[in-house]
Amino acid sequence: ETIIELSVGTGQPGNCCTKYACAPEPTCEGAGINYWPDKCTKCNSCQIPNCISIKNCAPPTHASGCHHEDGTQSLNGETWREGICTLCKCENG
Repeated sequence: ETIIELSVGTGQPGNCCTKYACAPEPTCEGAGINYWPDKCTKCNSCQIPNCISIKNCAPPTHASGCHHEDGTQSLNGETWREGICTLCKCENG
């Protein structure tokens, strides 16, 4: 399985964080699906070339938890603030 991007967060309350799920690697069926085969590679099932490498990406230091765009990580169950009003929680990575 790979990490599938379900929706992109806006940073606004109620939709602060991007949502992901684990699923088999997608194929191109209509609209392209963004997925992450590893922390440093973002792919789209319908684009050619379909994958791009993320610059300045460090591999994860622990197997579970949430990985933030700035390179930091949170363990499952941890909470953090994004801005003044947004509280996020790491749930199942």
